[in-house]
Amino acid sequence: MAKESPFKINIDDNIFDEMGLKNLPEEKKDQMLTNMISIIATRVSARILDLLEEDDQKTFEELIDKGDNSAIEKFLRKKIPNFEKIIAEESLLYKIQAISEIKSFLETAK
Repeated sequence: MAKESPFKINIDDNIFDEMGLKNLPEEKKDQMLTNMISIIATRVSARILDLLEEDDQKTFEELIDKGDNSAIEKFLRKKIPNFEKIIAEESLLYKIQAISEIKSFLETAK
């Protein structure tokens, strides 16, 4: 079973409509959403690590490994006050990229 993301990542329900995949079976949509959230979480983690001092990077990685989401959120609120903005930015960037790539793939598949 996949680990839950330590970040509160929201993806619009209409993303599959925007991708041209509104008729995709719910099971496939769920799998895609899980993958999307995992990718966004990885991108958010990378940006956060870049902003942290070396000691704080180690602490952050330890918290991620433990999977204590409330401790992660508390740590980030203290060290990266705008971490929610980073999550929103990475979510939007990923959504734009994913929609573009899927639409391009569907066009070439015709």
